[in-house]
Amino acid sequence: MRVKLVVLAIVFLQVLYAEELPSGFKRCSSKDTVCLKEAIEDALPKLADGIKELGVPPLEPIRVSKLTVGAGNIVKLVQNYEKIDITGLSQSKLSDLSFDLDKGKIAFSLKCPKVDFNGFYVVRGKILILDVFGKGKCNIRLDNLTGKVNMDVQKKEKNGMTYLKVTKFTLDAEPSNVHFQFDNLFDGNKQLGDNINNVLNDNWKEIYDELKYDYLNAIARYTMRLSNKLFEKIPMKFIFLDFPYDKFVHKMVWVKLCILTLSVLQVVSPDQLPPDFKRCSSKDTACLKEAINDSLPKLANGIKELGVPALDPIRVTNFSVKAGRAVQLTQNYENVEFSGLSDTKLSDFSMDLDKGKISIESYWPLTEFKGLYNLRGRLLLLEVYGKGPFSVKYEKIQGRINMDVEKYTKNGDTYLKVTKLTIDAEPQRVYFKFDNLFDGNKLLGDNINRVLNDNWKEIYDDVINDYLKAVSRYLMRLANKLFQKVPLKDIFLD
Repeated sequence: MRVKLVVLAIVFLQVLYAEELPSGFKRCSSKDTVCLKEAIEDALPKLADGIKELGVPPLEPIRVSKLTVGAGNIVKLVQNYEKIDITGLSQSKLSDLSFDLDKGKIAFSLKCPKVDFNGFYVVRGKILILDVFGKGKCNIRLDNLTGKVNMDVQKKEKNGMTYLKVTKFTLDAEPSNVHFQFDNLFDGNKQLGDNINNVLNDNWKEIYDELKYDYLNAIARYTMRLSNKLFEKIPMKFIFLDFPYDKFVHKMVWVKLCILTLSVLQVVSPDQLPPDFKRCSSKDTACLKEAINDSLPKLANGIKELGVPALDPIRVTNFSVKAGRAVQLTQNYENVEFSGLSDTKLSDFSMDLDKGKISIESYWPLTEFKGLYNLRGRLLLLEVYGKGPFSVKYEKIQGRINMDVEKYTKNGDTYLKVTKLTIDAEPQRVYFKFDNLFDGNKLLGDNINRVLNDNWKEIYDDVINDYLKAVSRYLMRLANKLFQKVPLKDIFLD
């Protein structure tokens, strides 16, 4: 019965998710290329932030997690890029639009005043005859970009409606100039780094011709994904005027399906623990301790079917650490990953659901924070500033987690909710590493990292509360993702 209800709910949701274009988007006949050109140009700035309700990602910036460019003839460098933001495409203007859905072809020319690639690089090899190495921040700016986009598309039927899918997307483009800026070349040697940046900029045309397809393919892949996110949600009859529909009838069907789908999902939603998770009585602390130790490695990648996020690594978008006594720095962190928690071992455990208290004592062999930092202020008596990648490693932590929980009832089942979660932790040793301090001055940067590591205990005591609060918030969210899906009767034997 449960399986049938799930299948029924999925079918209803597929019909339900036949969305309309947001009201600010212009609709045209698929044969009217003049109107379509205006509609696309008008849509590009509106797509800058994406369309959250449709799951369409932002056009500004395009975010590429990793990009590798192989060695060529002139640029004999292996180039690895990370955390790249590509900006400027929402300002594009179109010309020469051709649009033939029967043949599955869309093509247009575009002009864009400026496109910027910003991110982090690691390179080693040769440019022309010069040996080059380095890692740090980079910017590549393409001025007055003119290009041609070709798309292959196909129609597909789903639940009685016709949708569009982009199967191929190619981009070829030429700028009037390219400006390269790679910070921290030669481990921060400014003279050598400036020379190489000058060589790149003096020979920009030859460099660009050799590298452009890797750069442009990154844009093409993302833009194809963005297009399909839009097309997979909105049928063609809600995009083009020559695919008419009755808006009132559609709205009434939508409302009825909403009510029916929600009713079905309320019956379906109680889930069960995956079969390899051990179940215990809520009073059997020895069994619960063993069950939690056994479950932590299984939670490393999360539980996709329950919507439970990964435990290893914990990902934190951003957090800040206020200035303290020893560390009088304003510290801002982004794209932080905290790894190692799935190797935790419990040493003591207590749980009283009637009093709403859970307490865990544990041992973490090795954990690590890494990501991007931006800081400025004083460390002990030293002026410090910088931004770039960082790593903080903690060895042999003795930790304690305390949780306040409460029971609540939903659709006749009892669930658990964590209302408060705090962590206290003491490591045996901490290792700090902040790259690119003092804008890449290696001598000063190495000295500050040495000061941090020689005084690790004072530094740790000054900043740890803000670090642990970030981890606490994530663990509380992870626990509640699990508890809100699985009733107590499917977790505990009693």
